[in-house]
Amino acid sequence: MNRSQWGILAAVLVAGSLIACSSKSDSPASSSTPSASGETAHSNAVAVNVTLKEFSVSATPSAVPAGEVAFKATNAGTVAHEMVVLKTDKDVKSLPTKSDGTVDEAAANSVGEVNDLDAGKSGSATFRLTAGKYVLVCNLPGHYAAGMATAFTVN
Repeated sequence: MNRSQWGILAAVLVAGSLIACSSKSDSPASSSTPSASGETAHSNAVAVNVTLKEFSVSATPSAVPAGEVAFKATNAGTVAHEMVVLKTDKDVKSLPTKSDGTVDEAAANSVGEVNDLDAGKSGSATFRLTAGKYVLVCNLPGHYAAGMATAFTVN
């Protein structure tokens, strides 16, 4: 192989590595551990459907038993949304925020999230949740302040 062919081969290998490493795994909070992330939920997980739209979040059911919880988030709105799972005893409207008005996910004990979803798209993530109070929130700039949060309970 000549020098330019080696350069092309190297570029292809780097691009392939970047694609293989680009999947995001959500970080666990100390009391909860994600068990899987992606479109396929574990068969023993309790399914929760979350609807995101301007400017509300709703979860069905709103309470589940402790263990594997498979969230399927659907963006029924016209702009991008995300769904962040927070374990907190705080009221939905009094979560700690940063200077830009977004929720301080570290201070609010983020369990993980379903990343940004374009309008009409869905995404899912499964987490092992312990008993307690949770809040589901869209934490894109301005969305929490506009009311995109809902209480969620794990028994």
